[in-house]
Amino acid sequence: MANGSWVDHPVYVAGVSVAGTIAICIALYKEVLLPAQMAASDYKVSELERQLKDVKAQKLIAEQVAEKNIVTSSSEKRQLSDELKSVKAMLEKTKLEFSSFKLGNLFFEGGVYPSSFDKVKIGQPISIVEKVFAGTLIKKEDGFVNLDVDHPLFGSVVYYYSDEAPQNIYQVMYMTRSGFGESVEANYLQAQLEKAFGEPIQMAEDKFYWKVKGKFNIFKDDDSFLITTGDNLPGGWDRIVRKYWKSIDVQKETTKYKSITFCE
Repeated sequence: MANGSWVDHPVYVAGVSVAGTIAICIALYKEVLLPAQMAASDYKVSELERQLKDVKAQKLIAEQVAEKNIVTSSSEKRQLSDELKSVKAMLEKTKLEFSSFKLGNLFFEGGVYPSSFDKVKIGQPISIVEKVFAGTLIKKEDGFVNLDVDHPLFGSVVYYYSDEAPQNIYQVMYMTRSGFGESVEANYLQAQLEKAFGEPIQMAEDKFYWKVKGKFNIFKDDDSFLITTGDNLPGGWDRIVRKYWKSIDVQKETTKYKSITFCE
């Protein structure tokens, strides 16, 4: 170039900056998240997701600069193109690693909520959803909020809240995304729930129940599961629960699990 080396070109500088950011992101993932077992979820997961968003934004800026600036030297143009391809490859690799990491750690040890969604909990006001998931597509209806999420397993999360102020959340449903079985085994969700909470009570075909920490009730069907407290039941479960308790196996199950009630 006439007025300086290609290393000073804004596109190259942007590419190097993005590559550096991704390197930091990968280092955080491999050297902090994995060894620490994601113990401090409120910071670590959100920090990595934030950095991934920053990387995407910087990549977009770099591509826009590349389109707007005319590079006179063909060798410089090839160099800049290679830099951007490298950035894109690193980003895709990191996204795949992060998706695998999320699937490998669906629940934190001792936690009730999926690790990527443990910032919004039962008992909190529904307004916290918009604060935690700012920028995400949120559909608020009468009595519940539906949230479209970017997760390798879940496609949406539904937060149910009471009508009375302060409109606190009383149950949460996590729904798997269409086609998730292509990337994980068909019984993946069931296996993860059993790993985290132990053997469930099977109330009907594809209908399972866990009592967790004496307070939380978890109900799972074939493509979703719901966390609640008190005597709340998911829609359509009333008949299933009544039929189960009247079944001939209830005495055996009651003895095995001792006293199980839907109350705090």
